[in-house]
Amino acid sequence: MVKTINIAASDLAKLTGDNKYDHVSKIINKLLSSNKIENVYVPKSNLEEKLHSMSEEELAKIREELNIPKTNIYDMMSVIQKKFVYESYDKNITEEESKKKLDGKMTDTMNVLR
Repeated sequence: MVKTINIAASDLAKLTGDNKYDHVSKIINKLLSSNKIENVYVPKSNLEEKLHSMSEEELAKIREELNIPKTNIYDMMSVIQKKFVYESYDKNITEEESKKKLDGKMTDTMNVLR
């Protein structure tokens, strides 16, 4: 039986090394999952990936700083995005201004998310 595998052009560039933005294993997992070849966890964002890789102790420090109860990672992502990220998405500012806004809000504890 022949299986058709769909690959986006940007993912193909990552696989061939023309685009070095993502690690090859991350792209392979994405292809396996999206083509229903294997059930592999693929994080939807860098923030989600970073939070999943953190220890419970690190997550507790972030919860404490954000003043939120013990909650799941997706709820934490929502709070982090609202508190730190959304203001830097303004279409009327430059990328440099966006980075300055984000840097101005980040604390030492929150910088581990970079």
